[in-house]
Amino acid sequence: MENKRVLLVINPRAGQMTFKNSLYTVTKKISDAGCALGIHYTTEKNDAAETVAHLGKNYDLIIACGGDGTFNEVVNGALKLKKPVELGYIPCGSTNDFASSLGIAGTPARIIDSILAGNRVAIDLGMFNDRYFTYTASFGIFTSTSYDTPQNMKNALGHLAYLLSGVKQISNIPRIRMHVD
Repeated sequence: MENKRVLLVINPRAGQMTFKNSLYTVTKKISDAGCALGIHYTTEKNDAAETVAHLGKNYDLIIACGGDGTFNEVVNGALKLKKPVELGYIPCGSTNDFASSLGIAGTPARIIDSILAGNRVAIDLGMFNDRYFTYTASFGIFTSTSYDTPQNMKNALGHLAYLLSGVKQISNIPRIRMHVD
């Protein structure tokens, strides 16, 4: 890994905002591996994608530190680059479903060790209109639940926050009158 340029894209609002407790350990491990390090804290929706699309050409490895949505934004930004870049993911979100499906688990320190050791996993991407997705694309009833659930609820309640938001949406299911023969 020596002489590689690494960008950490950190969503400071992800999950229960616990990544800050691991920041020193992760950055020290990157530095000890002989890598130059840049850090970007996201400030709003799509900030990770825009930052990676703009600055990604200056890095060899970009690591998303946040939830599945943060990783998805980093992927979308990276795919706008002319030259491919390696991506890493330290899951720190509320549920980390995508990370779980890939078998990414453990402390951020353990995960960064795996990334720095060169452990790689190939993933499939899908595209809907002009946006890539890494895990799921959905439509229909309850589609907006994960987006409409307030971040503070996700931070406090984890998976339960999604269930509560879904229950609230039951009364808003559109009814369509029809006759079927």
